[in-house]
Parts: sequence; structure tokens; C-alpha cells
Amino acid sequence: MTVVGELREGKVLIRDKRQANRFYSSMYGKPSREGLWLWPEEATFLCEVGRLEVKKRGEKLTLERLIEEFLREDPRFLVRYAVYSDLRQRGWKPKPGRRFGTDFRAFRGEDERIAVKVLHEETDDFTPEDVVEWVRSVQGTEFDLVVAVVDNDFDVNYYVFDDVTGSL
Repeated sequence: MTVVGELREGKVLIRDKRQANRFYSSMYGKPSREGLWLWPEEATFLCEVGRLEVKKRGEKLTLERLIEEFLREDPRFLVRYAVYSDLRQRGWKPKPGRRFGTDFRAFRGEDERIAVKVLHEETDDFTPEDVVEWVRSVQGTEFDLVVAVVDNDFDVNYYVFDDVTGSL
């Protein structure tokens, strides 16, 4: 069954409470009084797998048109979406958000938790000091830092950092 959502304010709103609860129980979206708000990555993934249809002012959007809408809001959308989709396909349940200065928090099983920083290899510059700061931002939490590097073909490579000792 395909759920219908409405594109509003750069996100997708699902008003049907029953369908919203189903998605939320699978770790999609953020509930509100209006319904369930899906982040752009979540909505795009659900459209891609055929579980969501998105409308804007009553008109059904194709997947390509939806992506164009999100790219208008955020030129880095496809880079983050490549990571989001890859994580979902690997069994992770990523939650978009900027906690710890990262792009996603992701969960798998009872006690696997990662904070994911997304970088595009062609456009994002970073220093060793940046990596140290990212690792320190998650130290003392239940999350391990994973840096996801996306290439120009939208292939993703992951690098795990779990400890920083010494100084640079």
C-alpha cells in the first residue's frame, strides 16, 4: 500500500495517523500534532522503494521532480541521500539531523549506534584537526563516529573512528 504525503516547507507531511504510526515504528520521521514529518532523505527513499507518493498542491510528484525540489532547498542533498540510502540498504536505520555536528545518527540492532559525517570527496575539504573534533564530539556518547565519503559516482566509502589520543 502506498502512503500519500504532502510536500511542505522542504519536508513531507503524512497526515494519516495509522500510516504515520507505521512509518514511525520503522524509525522514519518526526511526529507532530499535524502528523508525521519526513526529512527529505526519508521521503525520497520511501518513494524510491514504492511505499510513498508525494503531492505538492494536489499534484503527484515523480521521484525526479521530488529530488529537484529537495535540491532547490539544499544543493548537497544527493550526496547525503547516497549515504542515507546505502545505510538503509545495509540494515541501518538512519535519522537525519545535525546532532554532534554530523549528518545522521544510525541504529542497527540493540546496541549498534553510529554518528555519520558525510563528505563529498570532490568538494569538501577537511583537516586532521577537523577529524579530531568530530571524534571528540561523539566521545562519551553511545555512538561511534563514521565518516562517509561520497565520490562523483555517488559510491560511498566508510571510515570508522572510535578514539583520539595525543595531540596534533
